Amino acid sequence: MEKLKDYQSYRYHELTKHSVASLYSDPHYLDWENQPNPFRIYQETERIPLDHGEKSFSGNFFEPPSVDKNQFISIRILSMIFYYSLSISAWKKYDESSWHLRVNPSAGNLHPEEIHLIARDIEGLQPGIYHYNVLEHLLETRCMKPLGLNEWSSVGIDKTAEKFSAFFVINVIPWRQAWKYQRRALRYCFHDAGHAIGSLQYALEQMKLDFKVFVKIDSMNLKKLMGLNEGDEFPLIVIGIGNSLSPDKLNTDEKVYMGKANTLSETEVTYPLIEEIKSLNVCFKELNFHKKINPPKSLLSTKINPLKVITLSSNLSSKGTNFFTMVRSRRSAQAYDKKADMELDDLSLILKKAFLRPNLDYDLSLIDLYLFVHRIKGLERGLYLYNESEHQLFLQHNGNIESTANALSLSQEIASDSSVCFAMIANFSLAFSFLGEIGYRAVHFEAGRIGQALYLGSESLNYNSTGIGAFFDDDVNRFLQLREGYEVIYHFAMGKAIPDRRIQTLDGYYHLDAHSERI
Repeated sequence: MEKLKDYQSYRYHELTKHSVASLYSDPHYLDWENQPNPFRIYQETERIPLDHGEKSFSGNFFEPPSVDKNQFISIRILSMIFYYSLSISAWKKYDESSWHLRVNPSAGNLHPEEIHLIARDIEGLQPGIYHYNVLEHLLETRCMKPLGLNEWSSVGIDKTAEKFSAFFVINVIPWRQAWKYQRRALRYCFHDAGHAIGSLQYALEQMKLDFKVFVKIDSMNLKKLMGLNEGDEFPLIVIGIGNSLSPDKLNTDEKVYMGKANTLSETEVTYPLIEEIKSLNVCFKELNFHKKINPPKSLLSTKINPLKVITLSSNLSSKGTNFFTMVRSRRSAQAYDKKADMELDDLSLILKKAFLRPNLDYDLSLIDLYLFVHRIKGLERGLYLYNESEHQLFLQHNGNIESTANALSLSQEIASDSSVCFAMIANFSLAFSFLGEIGYRAVHFEAGRIGQALYLGSESLNYNSTGIGAFFDDDVNRFLQLREGYEVIYHFAMGKAIPDRRIQTLDGYYHLDAHSERI
């Protein structure tokens, strides 16, 4: 029977843990002159403009999702999907500095993700492979032939591929994150890919479009089929969308790729540990789905004796702001009002929504959630474990734990000043047993997707959130008394942000508009 330590991805996780010793032994200084360009642009190819969306649409984040199977995807609908899930939401300016924000969040606002579209059956768009240029909100033509059934099969996606009108492919460029976070960067790349899954999920749900998320894919083969840069970029996730009426065909034609990718920085620093994990190429067909480890299903699979059990309200509602307005105004809080409270019913609503999973190519619950409760009305301070199946909170320790949350999150005040701080716990045993090496990606994808739900849920109810990727891994594990096979992989803060009035906010595409307005 294999053990977790036998998996290369798990060894990567162990070697990239934060500790007091690791932080002081390897000081890292940012080379601002060599920061990678956050925007990939393909030159010398056809460019297809997209609409900026319509702000008149109604919708609420907390409404139960539904699907209109008769809806046909046009390029206008496609434009809206991009605009409300992956586009630039705003530009920030302070003195002589400026930086962009996107609808989907990213660690350090570095955005390693690149999105490609494989179109089959889109009204107003020729079948083929396209790159989404987020800076200019347009598509760049890469190849005028989509993937055929035989090619999808070689990637690990079966005949169900022919059901979808198009596919979003989420790629990452690790160097964008490694520039700041060094070898730990791949964790954040996977988190950010999960944020993108969540961002697409909720936009597609609001537009009542059918979709499925494919994680068990052969990344390296897909990379070749898409004609991606040899070194810096590789695919992680495929999301099929819409309902196609056109049967697919085998494709034996040689693909001709168009466009020359821009160079992101003068010098790319490579990290062997990241390169090893990038090269893991486990195809869905080759996975051994027999249990190699004897995994517990959940932290709750053994008897827990909580100090108190709180049953939460389980109803989703129409409470909250307009979805299409809210997603474009979402921001990551930089500081919190340490006197502000949250309503318990609001927290309940956010948790319920966050754990409604999309249609995935595997059926596993991989994330458990601990809550460091500081200021929730009707809930005493302390540490809680969330029971997803019963929508309950189990009180594990009572009392003020602000200083503990702060210390575990590398003394980041957002962990203690917020109303509540979350610790997402990955069931590594379960993930590796059923998904092999891909399981490591999957737990981070799920954590990032839950993180995006927390972002949008809090924003919809007039709160704010911040993802926290840096924490003392083993200290958290010991404090929570986690059993073997479980590891903390993501922290998250939620509460009322303190806005910085010195910073000017401009529309996301003011640089393309003849008339821009301050918002």
